[in-house]
Amino acid sequence: MIFLTGHHNAGKSTLAAWFKSIGFLHVETGDIVRGCYKSTCATKLFGEWAHEINSVNPDYFNELILKHIQEAYHSFFNADKVIITGNRQLGGINYLIRHIQEGECKHSIIFLEVLEEELYRRQIERKDRIIRDLTFNKFINEYLAYDKNMGIDNIKKGADYIINGNRDTDDIIKDASFILRKIGYCI
Repeated sequence: MIFLTGHHNAGKSTLAAWFKSIGFLHVETGDIVRGCYKSTCATKLFGEWAHEINSVNPDYFNELILKHIQEAYHSFFNADKVIITGNRQLGGINYLIRHIQEGECKHSIIFLEVLEEELYRRQIERKDRIIRDLTFNKFINEYLAYDKNMGIDNIKKGADYIINGNRDTDDIIKDASFILRKIGYCI
């Protein structure tokens, strides 16, 4: 099981698609939480809703994600080949590690490190998430500040591997391939 983390626009989805192409099951935790939000609460802002739930049960989202991953395991032939993206808190990753397969499967945390200027450039070029009038300062003070408030720096400190994501996708995939072989995956 691989946890692939990094800031907004670090390239997690792109690298996760490569993992999927070599036989990994991809679980995007953000999609799970957003899906829950859409199905339960259309009247509150997402942040309000999440804060309210978290104040009642701090493990609610971890339990929700765990349930989805366990359901996916039942339909997937190799529970060890799972790539999980979307985690912004080390506590959430540690919760999943403790509860998934009770430590029977190996796990690693890979952090994609990308310069702030490059993250901003990628955001501006995104066609699926256009944010009108987004300045570099607003991106730093809102989007990257959100990641930091969630604890992304703690994930980076706890990561087993850090990949320089400021390069071409092919070079990033070469690093990911090297890491997979190093930790015992046959690719």
